Amino acid sequence: MECMERIKTIVGSGVRKINLVAPMVRLSAPLRQEILKSPFKGLSLSEGTLMRSGEGWCDIVAFSRRDEELVTSYVLLNSIVYQCSIPGALARDIYQDLRSRPLQAVSCKGLMRRHGLKSFYVARDIVRHFVTCGLFIGIPSADRPLRLLPYYCEERDDDVCVIRHLLSLGYSITIEGEVLRARLGSQNLIVGRDIDSINAAGQATARILVSASSPVLNFSGIRSWRPEDFLEAKRLL
Repeated sequence: MECMERIKTIVGSGVRKINLVAPMVRLSAPLRQEILKSPFKGLSLSEGTLMRSGEGWCDIVAFSRRDEELVTSYVLLNSIVYQCSIPGALARDIYQDLRSRPLQAVSCKGLMRRHGLKSFYVARDIVRHFVTCGLFIGIPSADRPLRLLPYYCEERDDDVCVIRHLLSLGYSITIEGEVLRARLGSQNLIVGRDIDSINAAGQATARILVSASSPVLNFSGIRSWRPEDFLEAKRLL
């Protein structure tokens, strides 16, 4: 039922091509089976570690806690150690470092200092490989070109949780100052924790406030969600 709600939202937005994203196909397999059993016809389905939303696809990040240590070790070995030609211990140290800084602007110079990397270009290539292997999802932002969101993440920061949930529903995300711009087909949402920031962000299909404070009345044009309800919702409109 949860999967059907997600697919209804995607179909309602006009999207017919769905790309399941995870570090390994086995993690997205249960969601793939649910989509294949759905009554919706004419859907194109692909799976991989890379986002494809810019090509007219809807990306659903199939977040899963399955086999975290096994999957992480396998991906680090095959996609980081071999491709970047660095020791396994260093690959894991860099992974844990980046994982501990969710949504912070990536600094290749900072990686060089902290891990003894001798080249800016080596640090940049390592970051790129972490994104292409699926252990991190690259989130573009207006002030800096890229921030990293870990696939496996224990962080309870509100922004991290909200972005992870939006990605699991198929929305593509851009960080714009204090708000998120979430896009899915014809839908263009503004999501934030502050009314003033949402109002200043401009027009959208819907404007959503995620806050533990009192709900905003409907005449304001803002849909109000408590954090716990937002993170359980499978349809936002």
